[in-house]
Amino acid sequence: MNELLVILNLVLPVVYSLHALKKTGTHASLIVYGMHVVYFSLMPSLHIAFGFSVYKNLHMNDILNTYLICGVIGITLMHVSLITALRLNKKFIGKHIFERVNSAEKTKRSLVASLLLLGGGAYVITFFKTGDFLYVFNPVNSFEVMMSLARGKYFLNFISGGLVYLCLYIVYIYGEKDGKFHIPLVCLVVFIYFILAQPATRTWVLTMLLSIIFLRHYPSRKLLSRTTVVAIFAAPVLIVLLHVLNYSRLGDYSAISLGTFFKGSLTALYLNFLQFENGLSLIEYFKSHDFLYFRFLVAALSPLAAIPSAILPFEKPRADKEAHLTELIFGDELNLNFYHLGSTLTYTIPMSGYADFGYFGTIVACVIYGMVLGLIAQGISYGGLVRFISLYLFVSFSAGYRLGVEGLLLSVYNFVIMNAVFLFFFKVKGFLRKSSRIV
Repeated sequence: MNELLVILNLVLPVVYSLHALKKTGTHASLIVYGMHVVYFSLMPSLHIAFGFSVYKNLHMNDILNTYLICGVIGITLMHVSLITALRLNKKFIGKHIFERVNSAEKTKRSLVASLLLLGGGAYVITFFKTGDFLYVFNPVNSFEVMMSLARGKYFLNFISGGLVYLCLYIVYIYGEKDGKFHIPLVCLVVFIYFILAQPATRTWVLTMLLSIIFLRHYPSRKLLSRTTVVAIFAAPVLIVLLHVLNYSRLGDYSAISLGTFFKGSLTALYLNFLQFENGLSLIEYFKSHDFLYFRFLVAALSPLAAIPSAILPFEKPRADKEAHLTELIFGDELNLNFYHLGSTLTYTIPMSGYADFGYFGTIVACVIYGMVLGLIAQGISYGGLVRFISLYLFVSFSAGYRLGVEGLLLSVYNFVIMNAVFLFFFKVKGFLRKSSRIV
């Protein structure tokens, strides 16, 4: 039975990915299906054939069966929801705002002003996060800084993350021409944000680079094309970059050397495949414990999720589901040879949903995830900055298949905040223009 389910978890994503590629016109749509094949077909195959286990745990056959059934249900409903959302009326959030930005003045003076705004904003936010004026010259463990802000000033992480969209704006408006990007400007923007914002996450750089590749080759509806070749050759470089960024965010620059590149890069890649065993442990745990009954999902959907905890007179409901699951399932037994202290394990969208209410929880999580992906994909059909940011969001959310839907919903607030900032900027600009005419 499990062998048949493994095959279904391979065949269904391949079929669905070809359909999604045709509908979206971008190879970015293949990411989520490829990740599903790894987590729900490749890793289970190794487990069945060789008894492969990183944690050295022996799970019963029925647990693996439940895991694989969740995979089949999840990928099917996710795909149906994605395609359904694509067919809805196209009202991409921020479309009109970005169209105004596309027509904005593009001068060297405005470019310098934008770079100063990015650098200044990143410095001020990071100063409030670290409390150190000279943090640039002192190695900072960005991960520890992020965790220290939990349930207090964590909103600073969201604001800092929102600056990524300013990076995208600068890179596209001042560096793109006929689908080609000005590489020195891209490098400069990445350097400014990485040094001054000290981001705790590594994926934003990879996501931006992949978005540039996908935009360069849009539209493309053939499985084998130049985009595929470029992505294959870029993959090893991105994996090594992932390793370098991981040491950088921990403030351990001395550990970066040619001798550690190969081993460290493979380890960084390998740790992103452990969601399979995390998922098995999750199922085993909830066989004898109560489900979470969607309380974290409700918290993520609540308007309170967008309000900083620091200004609320009460403690708002937790939405950090993965952290809670890690505490429940692994407790103090987290292997620090694999993870650094305070790490949160992830379980994939279907398995994170399973923690809420079994198979029904998987259904709810995958339907929400597919709908969000489909709504984002609507923006890819537009041109200009809308397409670029849509691709960035689509790649980011596709890579988020390894996470829970609650965390991804929280990241939407970054995008909403950015839209509000752009709207406020253009309202003020319009008001000043009218005032000057009256005078």
